[in-house]
Amino acid sequence: MHRLTSVAVLHILLRESPLKTTLTLLQTHAHGSQVASFGVETLGLNYSSSTTLIIILNAVGIPARIVPPYFADKIGQFNILVPALACITIVSYCWLVVNTVGGLYVFTVLFGLLSASFQGLVPSTVASVTPELDMVGTRLGMAFSTLSFAALTGPPIGGALQNAMGGRYLGAQLFAATALVTCVVLFTTARVSKGGWKLKVRC
Repeated sequence: MHRLTSVAVLHILLRESPLKTTLTLLQTHAHGSQVASFGVETLGLNYSSSTTLIIILNAVGIPARIVPPYFADKIGQFNILVPALACITIVSYCWLVVNTVGGLYVFTVLFGLLSASFQGLVPSTVASVTPELDMVGTRLGMAFSTLSFAALTGPPIGGALQNAMGGRYLGAQLFAATALVTCVVLFTTARVSKGGWKLKVRC
């Protein structure tokens, strides 16, 4: 069980780094997401219009923080988390072909929904691989401490890749999406370690 928790925490570290990179590429340098920056620099949006995407990114996540945990409580955290993470990976790769304002809005909505569902499931997933209830707080502290390092390194990596490509977002987009593939494998490994290959097992 300790090995399972280590796999889950390692996954969260790798998962959160591209998440933060993606959000950072969708964030202004001073405050929050660079949705505005991407819209202005790549698609020619005016700044006031593109910043609306930041509001959308956060607002669409409200139901995603409620509905997936509800179903996860019934069929298992990993059984919801792994498909959600796979969908985030697909959406992240789709960002590579976003070249219209409408496409950027669609990407923002999908990414906001899926990333919020992941974030909402992290605490209960860590708790689900912790058999000793008196250790839940410790494990959550370990997980979120790990996330802090990922949050610290993700944005600089994304910015460095963008600068290395002359301001283009391609390198950072590929980094985020490809790292997510590794994370899908890690979380799938954790799910199989806990519940085996049977799909109907609650875990």
